[in-house]
Amino acid sequence: MAGFFNASAYKAERVRGCASCGLSRTCLHPRMLGTGKAERPVLFLAEAPGEQEDKRGVQLVGEAGQMLRGVLQALGWNLDDCRKINAVNCRPPGNRTPLPEEIEACRRMVQAEIAEHVPRVIIPMGGTALTSLYGNRFSRDLGGITAWRGWHVPDQLLNAWVCPTLHPSFIIRMGSDPAAVALFKADLRTGLGQLEAPLPRTSLSTLEASVTVFTDPGLAAAWLDRYVLDPAARPEITAFDYETTGLKPQRKGHKIVTCAIATPKGCGVWPMNRSGWNAVSTRLYRYLADASIRKATWNQQMEARWSKAMLDVWPVGIVWDGQLAAHVLDCRHSITSLKFQVAVNFGILDYESTVERYKKTRGKERGLYGENGFNAMPEAPYSDVAKYNGLDSVFTMLMALKQRKQVAAACG
Repeated sequence: MAGFFNASAYKAERVRGCASCGLSRTCLHPRMLGTGKAERPVLFLAEAPGEQEDKRGVQLVGEAGQMLRGVLQALGWNLDDCRKINAVNCRPPGNRTPLPEEIEACRRMVQAEIAEHVPRVIIPMGGTALTSLYGNRFSRDLGGITAWRGWHVPDQLLNAWVCPTLHPSFIIRMGSDPAAVALFKADLRTGLGQLEAPLPRTSLSTLEASVTVFTDPGLAAAWLDRYVLDPAARPEITAFDYETTGLKPQRKGHKIVTCAIATPKGCGVWPMNRSGWNAVSTRLYRYLADASIRKATWNQQMEARWSKAMLDVWPVGIVWDGQLAAHVLDCRHSITSLKFQVAVNFGILDYESTVERYKKTRGKERGLYGENGFNAMPEAPYSDVAKYNGLDSVFTMLMALKQRKQVAAACG
């Protein structure tokens, strides 16, 4: 497992030393290493040692640990047959919630535990554990444990199923509400059930290779003719996506920077608003206006508004809105963004880092912040914007194919 964690795999962060947070000077058992027989390849990632854990130097032996053990016993599992470690391995004073810098300082211990014991299933319990595992990898705000609990993330980097759930101490603070206990038990049952499930492989590098970034309008036009517009070779479904200068196309000055169309045979991306690309724009218009070409989007309303404002065409033939389907399948708050759905469904947590800084809106001197603002996407390298745009459309297509099966299964 040497080199398992490397600089390129994680978002850039300020690396803190283990003792930099100062917690080791105030507890009885500092830097508590992971424990457990590891007879079953499961790692429970908890929050931080409590009073009993700090006295005994073992994780999950206090009230919360006893609750976890009881639920696992009812499921036919013994916690001590697995591995267990905390996100922060020194007890915070008064059992307070660990601070972000403390989680960061202790992340290396968690990574070392995973690298040494290679768990097949990782169960982060609570927001602190989730932050330890994904706070430096997910490019956006994690949104809290309630958004992530219950998902089975096929983590490509960790080569494991990551199955977040609530922390048992949270359930105890809720008075051990029967509904919360049932939810916790269901999360553990289905999470541990992933132990024998094959980990699906969705390689980001493979998907990137499927994206063709066009710099020649003739080649882009030929690609559209062959793979998108030809009735004899019409794909089962396509997905289209724009990269734009903001959110509201009606504001003067906005434009579409790039456009991408994905098909099961590959994805094409080209620049918009450039001279010499009229033949491509004409074909894009035909694509959007052809109801016989089945289309998927992520937020149909957004793509339709930009199409009408910039190309003077309302898209027809849209048979799937991935964002709407995500809400229908699971109505929790903060889970319907494409980036979140890609993370929990495909285990790819960051594919926008190359353009992240260009996506922020700006324009203080014009009072244009937030939804009214203009971003810096036109200033980003074309290849980076195009590749990112292409991946958005590819993931929209893949999600459409997966969601359609999920909806069909749910409907019986």
